[in-house]
Amino acid sequence: MVVVRLADVTGEDADAVIACRRRWPDATFLVESGVRWPPQLVEAGLKPQSVLHGRVFGFTPAEIVDRAGQLGLALDTDEAQWLIDRASSQVGFADAVIQAAAARGVLDEVAVREGCDAALAFFAEAAASGVIGPDTWELCAAIGRVGDVTPSALHALSSHSELTALVTEGLVANGLIVEKPELGLVGAPPGLRDSIVRMLAGNAAMGEVDERIGALALQLLDQGRADDAWSLVSDLLHVRTRVLTERWWLLDGLPVGETREWLEHATRTGADPRPRLALARALVDVTSVDHDGRIPPADRAHATLLLDEAARGELDAVATVAIDVLRGVLLRLAGRFEEAMAHHERVCTAIPPAPTTPAERRIACVAQVHAGISALDASAPDVAAQHLTAAASVAHQAGVPHLAVYAHELLRVVTAKAEPHATSYQTLVDNLVGGSAVNGPIDELQRLWTAMYALDIGAMQGELGEPSALVDDPLSIRMVLLATRAAAHGVLQHGGVALGEVEYTESEMQGFRLTGLHQAMLAWARSEGLIHTGRAADAHEMLAALPAAFDGPIPVALLRARALLALGDADRAAEALGPEPRHASGVLRVWEHAIRAEVHRRRGEPEAFSRTLAAGFVSAARSRAMLPFALQGVDALAAAIDGAADLPLDVSTRHFVEQLAAVRDELRRAGAARLTLSERERRVLTALVATASTRDLAEILRLSPNTVKTHLKNIYRKLGVSSRAAAIVTARRLSLLPDDPTGARLALPDEVG
Repeated sequence: MVVVRLADVTGEDADAVIACRRRWPDATFLVESGVRWPPQLVEAGLKPQSVLHGRVFGFTPAEIVDRAGQLGLALDTDEAQWLIDRASSQVGFADAVIQAAAARGVLDEVAVREGCDAALAFFAEAAASGVIGPDTWELCAAIGRVGDVTPSALHALSSHSELTALVTEGLVANGLIVEKPELGLVGAPPGLRDSIVRMLAGNAAMGEVDERIGALALQLLDQGRADDAWSLVSDLLHVRTRVLTERWWLLDGLPVGETREWLEHATRTGADPRPRLALARALVDVTSVDHDGRIPPADRAHATLLLDEAARGELDAVATVAIDVLRGVLLRLAGRFEEAMAHHERVCTAIPPAPTTPAERRIACVAQVHAGISALDASAPDVAAQHLTAAASVAHQAGVPHLAVYAHELLRVVTAKAEPHATSYQTLVDNLVGGSAVNGPIDELQRLWTAMYALDIGAMQGELGEPSALVDDPLSIRMVLLATRAAAHGVLQHGGVALGEVEYTESEMQGFRLTGLHQAMLAWARSEGLIHTGRAADAHEMLAALPAAFDGPIPVALLRARALLALGDADRAAEALGPEPRHASGVLRVWEHAIRAEVHRRRGEPEAFSRTLAAGFVSAARSRAMLPFALQGVDALAAAIDGAADLPLDVSTRHFVEQLAAVRDELRRAGAARLTLSERERRVLTALVATASTRDLAEILRLSPNTVKTHLKNIYRKLGVSSRAAAIVTARRLSLLPDDPTGARLALPDEVG
């Protein structure tokens, strides 16, 4: 028998096996290898006849119990498994821990520490003497230093040579690297990792290892492998700060919550201006991954301070452009939309037409996106579309998919001024219905529009039951969402909730220079609330006073006619519509048919009523547009359905009317189910007026803070709001609270129970 130990899969070891086989052709060979079978031996026709996997040479829990017993230490299988989890099953490390535990008389963390330190010292000595290759030791040191990483990051650590990649396989097989499938990560057992860190610190080798890890993380970031890069450095504060600083312009690709935490640490521990710039981006740049569009005043003030600090440092041209972009964002957040648009136009004009470096391309793309947002909020949709289209193109070329997606999704709500209103509005509807989006507020808008278009009452109630995204940027998205929610509340006969949302939004817009688009959307939203709370006269007065230019962003004539119908004035409604059709196609055309049909019915014009109603049903059936009929209210919807009985409709249109009848019945049931709060929720709501915090509320009501939070969550959901202030405004609108805050009676503690 010839025993051969392979140290690698290349070079002299494989040649030695081939030479031995030639020398002893009939001998039995036992080959021990920590790596896979060398390819040179396969090429030479030498293949193993039987294989003992490396795990066979690791301890099982039963074997650990037996080995401990030999040394006079009693362990059970649970303790043995704990040892494996802490130190690995590899014979050398497991046995060293068993011996340390036997010497102490107990298996504990100290035994794990002493055993792992002893085994690791032997391992390092073997590496120093050449018994173990340097690549193997470097890999172990890096794995111990970084902790748990993604499998692909581990592959990156071990991919600089074929040998290291094979060594990794051996370390996994012997339990020195363990898989954590529930987390999707791999890493050294904690006891082994701690020993590696102690040894590196004791030998003053930590800096060298960290340098290699940092360089690899930068390389992975440049390759677009952000998850792997951050997996390597997330727990290494010094290395992470270095990577954050050198690749500050890539950080918008990280979840914004994680980025903020890391950058706040970096700004506290260093004076470099780049982390300050990056943190300002994380605070106010809505193009960052997972940013919800909500930017409270404190974040705006902090970002302003950070940008001022960063501008005083030494920055390259790319960072300077980024600061200029963010200063334009702050103008927009202050409600100075036209100034922000002009500012971003200047920034984009100053950027070279063909950026060359990845950083230049990334920031050029960000500048184009923000120029598009500013133009959108400045009521310049044509300019917005140009910038967003350019941004999507640059982002695709630069390999920045999240920015490309953001630009594309924002384009869904941008319609050209040059298009006829019916065409542009139908384009908006087509873009929103049936789709989904990564951007949270746009996704909410799409889900709600999809539910409304098909009059899916359950889906509408579900969407309105969740707090709306109170988007600060872009404000136009918030306004479109506000008008959409108001229309949905109107269909469900919750006009008071719609007015509450409008008033809360207006309170946050104090001091803003709202553009025509913003004011138009606010007017639409307010008209929905007024009409459905019996204040149609106020709605018409407001709509009649709107500038003529508002008839582009919103269908003012249709809204006025609907308000006049709610007042019972069909003649003036007809005048508001005019004698000729106002909209040639799409959803607005169907809505106009529905309103004109109701005008004819109210005026006692049966032939015109039937003719207009038939045209509306046929047009609506083709596009499955049920919403326009429901916007008139349940009574008008019922009258239209009754009027269809005598119309000569085809099978498809008749089926559409039957579906409308089912929606009518569902709306009646929904209207009968009054918005209700439980007795305890009413007491919490009443006490909410006189308290400033959840803790105060809990003390007054003698409830735990968690219980109060649960009640508040349910109250917010039922009212369709997402804040304390909005809940109070909406509750007063619905007469759930008295108008005079001083008149609210606090529930006594013993009343709550």
